[in-house]
Amino acid sequence: MTLNTLSHHGIDAWLQDNKGRRFTFGPPVVDGNQITAVIELENRKSYSLAWCTSRDAPPVNALCEVFRPAGKSGHIKTCRIANHYMADNDPETQSRSSKGRLELPLQRDTWLWTPPGGAGFVTLEIRRLRKPPKETERPDDNNPGLVVCEFNIDLHDDDKGRAAQRPHIVFRFEFKTKGMPHESKRPIRPPYKKNIDATSSTRITRRRPSTRLEAARRDQMSELSELSSSESEFEGPPLSSVLANKQEHIQVTELFLFTR
Repeated sequence: MTLNTLSHHGIDAWLQDNKGRRFTFGPPVVDGNQITAVIELENRKSYSLAWCTSRDAPPVNALCEVFRPAGKSGHIKTCRIANHYMADNDPETQSRSSKGRLELPLQRDTWLWTPPGGAGFVTLEIRRLRKPPKETERPDDNNPGLVVCEFNIDLHDDDKGRAAQRPHIVFRFEFKTKGMPHESKRPIRPPYKKNIDATSSTRITRRRPSTRLEAARRDQMSELSELSSSESEFEGPPLSSVLANKQEHIQVTELFLFTR
């Protein structure tokens, strides 16, 4: 039996390449709240991790975090590389992807790559929330060129006592080289992310701005430059007034893009 999607507790998850084709795998293994698939590959591939509510399942409020191995002891330690959310009052949030949500030092909109040598894994952890989370995004005053994304979350009552130990659902995709034996690393058990306080009501992430924001700012700054270079030929209101209005327009545009 060949599958291309993992389904567990009302959520579907899968890996897809840059052409939208889903990776295939054999029967998954279910261990409590964790479901694992082993993906066999001939060569390294670019991919993103995507997920959505299952067909006919009710919409959910959830915090969604993506992890992969960190350092030489990657089968024990993991680092978060992306996070997102789902809100039951917004249908568009019921389908999500790691692309566009990657954290530093990764480029926000880049693709992930399967590990060299074939060994490794990527996981998606889902934590239930009592109500839709609120996310804000603003420029990082201390790091020009970066933005700060902040979640305010309210963990589901059933998860508060054990949230630091295990999330509600874990999707785990393991990679292996085609034709080579596969040894699944022992399940990752707590404490395995000491740098993440899973019980906190806030998540703060620093990212590079989205390419949409960068393009908008680049185009408008170019327009400012053209206005400045033509100062001697300019007729009408004082140039300083025009530039001030343009700069205000840029700030309003950024605010609009941050809040979409």
